[in-house]
Amino acid sequence: MPDLLFFVAALSTFAYLVLVVITTSVLKNRHPALWEKAGSFALFANNTPVSGWKMIQFIFSDGYKATGDRTVAWLIVILRLLFVTCAVLFALGVAKGLRPGY
Repeated sequence: MPDLLFFVAALSTFAYLVLVVITTSVLKNRHPALWEKAGSFALFANNTPVSGWKMIQFIFSDGYKATGDRTVAWLIVILRLLFVTCAVLFALGVAKGLRPGY
């Protein structure tokens, strides 16, 4: 069971990171002012604690609704779900002393 929990957590984290890259790309290309307001976050280029925090705040705010862009709206909803899923799986892993292969 711990191996399954670790696998699901790793897969969720990977999916979250991929969607962050896609979301920031869509924001940067379609809504540059909003992307800057969200901290100009990029997973590799501008990955600072401040820009990361601004991105998380943006994900959990209603700022994306101003765009009227359905793609951005769906990406944000999925990011929220994945973020919460990763947080819960992380908490479960810590609570159970999760280590892969044990």
